[in-house]
Amino acid sequence: MSYTQTDLESIQQAILELATGQRVTEAQIDGQRIKYAEADLPMLKQLRSEIQTALMLDRRLGKQYRLTQSSKGL
Repeated sequence: MSYTQTDLESIQQAILELATGQRVTEAQIDGQRIKYAEADLPMLKQLRSEIQTALMLDRRLGKQYRLTQSSKGL
């Protein structure tokens, strides 16, 4: 699944709402709205970490350079 910065922000907002006492919240990921409860907080934190990792990898791979060398000096 390809995550976006908007997905990350939605999950972070859901975590904040649950951590500050709201019993149920919603987050939108890949165009789908999902409801989360207090018991889902550890899973949301894991998902946030997964999204952050995916976004960092996307940024790194987007700026990848390859250097080549041939024996003919080309």
